[in-house]
This record gives sequence, C-alpha cells and structure tokens, in this order.
Amino acid sequence: MGNQSYLLEIGKKTASINADARALQQTAIYILLPLALVILLIQIVYNRYLLKPLGYIIRSRLLKAGFPFNQQVGKLKSSTYDFLYLDESISRLMQQINYAFEKEREFSSNASHELMTPISILQSKIENLMADDGLTDGQYKKLEATMHIIRRLKKIVNALLLISRVENSQFAHQDVLKLNEIIEQAVEELQHRVAQKEITLQIQLSPVSVKNVNRDLLFQLFYNIINNAIKFNKTGGSIYITDQQLNYKSYTVFIEDSGIGIDEQQLGEIFYRFKKGTTRIEGYGLGLAIVDSIARHEGIILNVESQKEKGTKFGIIFGENHL
Repeated sequence: MGNQSYLLEIGKKTASINADARALQQTAIYILLPLALVILLIQIVYNRYLLKPLGYIIRSRLLKAGFPFNQQVGKLKSSTYDFLYLDESISRLMQQINYAFEKEREFSSNASHELMTPISILQSKIENLMADDGLTDGQYKKLEATMHIIRRLKKIVNALLLISRVENSQFAHQDVLKLNEIIEQAVEELQHRVAQKEITLQIQLSPVSVKNVNRDLLFQLFYNIINNAIKFNKTGGSIYITDQQLNYKSYTVFIEDSGIGIDEQQLGEIFYRFKKGTTRIEGYGLGLAIVDSIARHEGIILNVESQKEKGTKFGIIFGENHL
C-alpha cells in the first residue's frame, strides 16, 4: 500500500500439523500392516509350493524309512532337476546300504551253516578218541582241552545262526504269554549259577500278558540278560527283577544287578557283535548282540544304565502294540 512492502505468511498451528501427521501414520499402519501380512502369507505359500518336492524326499526317504529299507517308495514327481537328482541319489545310496547289509547277513548265515558240519564231525571224532581206554592222562587232558575249544566254537556258531535267523525274520511273533512265567523259567534254568555265586535273586512281577511276540525268542532275550547279570556279578551280590506299567501304553521289566558295571564310554557298544568291555573276561561278545537282534525283531525297546563297580540296570520296554 503506497510505497510500503508487506510480507504475507500463511501457516498452520503446530497442534494441527501433529494431528495431520498422526492421521497419516495411522493410515499408513492400517494399509501397510495388512499388506505386509498378505505378502508374508503369499511368500510362505509360495515357498511351500517350491519346496514341496524336498518335503516329500525328507518324509519318504528319511523320516519314514526304517532300516533295512524294504519299503517301496514311489518316484518323485517334479520338474526341478536338482530335486530329482537328490531323490535319485538318496534312493541309490539306500539301495547300496541294503545290498551291503544283505551280503553281510547272507555271509554270516552261510558261513555259520557251513562251519557246523566240520565242527560236528570233529567233535564226534574227538569223543571217539576220548573213549579209548589206552589213552594216557596227558593225552586225555589234551583231548579234553580240544573238546572244550570245540564246544566254545559250536556255541559261537549257534549264536551267529540264531542272529542270522532273527534278522532274516524266520520267527513268527504271534504268541500271547505272561512275562512273569517266561522270566521264572529262565531263572530256574540259571538257578545253579545263582547258587554257585551265592547271589540273592528277587522277582517282583505283575502277571502281565503280552501279545505279538515269539515265546522262544523272548525266553532267549531274558535268559541272556539274566545270565549276564549273574556272570558279571560279585560273589554274594544281588539281582532284582521288577516291573512298571504306565497308563496301559507301555510295560517295562527292569533287571538290575550289583555287579562290576560298564564304563560309560562303552555303553553305546555293548550290543555290537564280539564287543566286550575291558573288565568283562568271560563270554564271546554275542549274548547282548542276540538280545539286540531279538528286541529289534519283536519291536521291544532296550534301555541300559550302568555305573562302574555299582552295577547295571536293563529296562526291557514293551509298547502299546504288545499290551
């Protein structure tokens, strides 16, 4: 106006600006948060679709596969070369493992069968020689020592034959029986060894029946474990055989001894064939290998706890399918 200049400023109050900013932030949150969730959901679905062949390989080849790998699994259907190659490689590897296992099992079976004939012939000839009245005391003792070695060899071969028959599924498991009766029979057969070592043996078992098992194999399993508990026990020691049942879904028999125990680092190897602890002198290392083969065949779980110089406790666990 006139010769004077004026500056006109148009603005908003701070409170008004803050209100607009808050409104804009809320609008962004309302739009961006659902959008982010939708994108995340799409990403998950898309990844699942892309990795579906890998999931099939893991489930069918790894998780559900039990050794030996006899179950036939269909081939993977996918257009991705990497997944097809992975599936084929795992399948080929499983076949190679199966083939090697079958060859080892076949060798054990054939070798054991072939060894039985010459061993029996040799045993028969030595028995005839021992019946000769013209033998001197020295000759008789030498023949007796040879016979003792032959009997040991025969026991080893028979043990290998039993393991081979179990692993080849030559035993049916359709029997129904009371475990306390089987265990009492095994103890009765070993009673002379219990008396020799002056061991206190107590049995406290419920009259529980199990099904889908083989009577002879179950007897052998308990016989071997109890025999070990006697063999590696101390003179004047103790053996307790007890049980526990949980909600009708599992039943466990415990066999606990006060023997020499097993080193902690050796616990994972006690079921290996011909594997014996450094303190365990007797035996041929096949008793627990037989127990392990029978347990696998019958679907029984074995649990072992041991402390050096305090004793060993075996847990023989029967599942819901046995009760």
